[in-house]
Amino acid sequence: MMNTAPSRGLNNAIEDSVLCIPDAISEINNQNSELKIYPNPAQQYFIVELPKEQNFSLLVYDVTGQKVYENKNAIGTVKVDCSNFSNGIYFVRAVNQRTVLTGKMIKE
Repeated sequence: MMNTAPSRGLNNAIEDSVLCIPDAISEINNQNSELKIYPNPAQQYFIVELPKEQNFSLLVYDVTGQKVYENKNAIGTVKVDCSNFSNGIYFVRAVNQRTVLTGKMIKE
């Protein structure tokens, strides 16, 4: 009688390693990857809430990709003056060595 059970050679070890990668990606994606931004839509200013005790570079881009705001040492809750922004959609990005957080804000 022939044994039909799969062998546990090198191919199975590689397959097991590859199967772990999606779990790691899911774990990263399940972290809060969006910023808390309010009021939204904004008129004169908006608030960005960042994770506590972490330093971020906070950047705001218009729909053409032009940077319209930058704070290289953002911590905690940041009030952004948007009174001189044109009305429209803006993309907010907070970046540090371990995390990239994104959000969208509308200026009225």
